[in-house]
Amino acid sequence: LYPKSVDNNGYDFNSSSTLVSVTIGGHKIMFLGDVSDAGASRLTNLYDDALKSDFMQVAHHGLNNNSTMKALYQKINAKYILYPAPLSWYENNINSTANKYLASDSLTVKQIFVSGAQTVTIYLPYDGKLFDGEKAPGVEIEPPPPVIEDLVEVERPSQTVDVPDAYFDLDLSDGTAKDACNNATVTVTGGAIEQTTVTHNGEEKTVTAFTDGGSNIYYMTVDFDDINTDKEWESFVMNSSTFEVFLKFDEITNQTVGIFTSCNSGGVTIYLRRSGNQINFQIGSTNPNDNTDGGRNYSAVVDMENDGPIPEAGELLHIVGTYNNATNTMKLYINGRLVGEADYGTGSFKNGLGDDFILGLGYNPQYNASNKEAISNYVDYELYEARIYETALTDEQVAQQYWNTIDTLLKEAGNE
Repeated sequence: LYPKSVDNNGYDFNSSSTLVSVTIGGHKIMFLGDVSDAGASRLTNLYDDALKSDFMQVAHHGLNNNSTMKALYQKINAKYILYPAPLSWYENNINSTANKYLASDSLTVKQIFVSGAQTVTIYLPYDGKLFDGEKAPGVEIEPPPPVIEDLVEVERPSQTVDVPDAYFDLDLSDGTAKDACNNATVTVTGGAIEQTTVTHNGEEKTVTAFTDGGSNIYYMTVDFDDINTDKEWESFVMNSSTFEVFLKFDEITNQTVGIFTSCNSGGVTIYLRRSGNQINFQIGSTNPNDNTDGGRNYSAVVDMENDGPIPEAGELLHIVGTYNNATNTMKLYINGRLVGEADYGTGSFKNGLGDDFILGLGYNPQYNASNKEAISNYVDYELYEARIYETALTDEQVAQQYWNTIDTLLKEAGNE
């Protein structure tokens, strides 16, 4: 890469690769040649979103596989991947950082063409369907969970599934906020509990919600009666637990805000993350999984900001995060559907900053009274329901609970 020269003194010859972007047959195609990390970094920094393409040839036969190359692949964001290498190379490198992103983590990639020792011909325009009577050679990609704007609600179970009783169940039915399970005290700051309307499947319904009520800042604090130490909170969470919240954002803000949060730098949190406005579920860990929170290494995370589901303004969001002690796994569900799963890692539960056993609905309780990182600092929202369980709900139970929530919500105030 200029101004360095290509010689035989140890400089990476692949850095002399010529990169080509061509548009033909209605498709933009990015040929990366043998581009090195230095070239990948320069491309990402110089061209950013202009790199977006429909087809992309992987760099250097798929052998350049670190986070720098992954960042370039994310910017190119191609649907179809050209992999000029033997199938064995693809299989042996599939779990490396950049290749793993293409094969399993990307929300965009639909097919990877592995050339092997043959010539692969793709006729343009190409829509992923059959041509010449056969499917194009390559590796079919199981599509990852779609973003919220494409995510329909989970199908109603054909038979009713029993859902365990909650440990905490927010009750707004009489115009006040309380725990229907009598295990916690709920304190309301600002806002109002009032009738409002929501739209579900194109129909407007009247519901009870916690809203701004004319307040600039509004949130709720949940203080448990029998969980009063960090160790008690750790035991509650790590023996298997589920966190559920049902709400709607009036608009989406490019800020990091706590939706259902026990603290910062650890604890348990359902977040709306900045840099893409994705939803995350995270649990503090002394040695977290690879999906660490922005590289700060204090939480095991499901769905970080580059790959997480994206909410839309005005859309009902039923969000569930679970931790299963038996399998050491975390799961994230949106509107009843599983959208992310991660191993917790080998660490121990990490308490964050503040009182972990005090939870915030609509804010992060670590911060002081004048700055609680409240959602309402940036955007108005409506909160309908929140629950915590002393067990990890199964996929089937989460689906059932989504429909239980929808049925309960939409039958309020005389709705049919």
